[in-house]
Amino acid sequence: MGNMETPEKYDVIEVLGQTALFSNDWIAQENLPEGLYKYDLRYGDSGDFVSVEPQAVVNHAGTIITKEPIDFGEAGYISFDDDSSPNFLGEEMTAEEFANTDFSQNEGMKMNL
Repeated sequence: MGNMETPEKYDVIEVLGQTALFSNDWIAQENLPEGLYKYDLRYGDSGDFVSVEPQAVVNHAGTIITKEPIDFGEAGYISFDDDSSPNFLGEEMTAEEFANTDFSQNEGMKMNL
């Protein structure tokens, strides 16, 4: 059988001021459509997300896919607090659908209703 599986759908989240996708799995950069970025989430002792970083080898809590690169500054990671922790929006889409969706436009359209 060929590899004709349905593209994986990811959870749509809001994190660090942008709409992103979330997966529990490791995602390889080469498996993403061009123009998307991937970062790892790390979990802490309580099981909550504690940070986002370019690559979490230990305590990997999932992967996020963004359209905008994240600037980690000198620390090399961004810690979450209650306000900045990822917010799950209750939707799912594939990476390709995500790459082709203009979220800023959608928000503008919602406001015009």
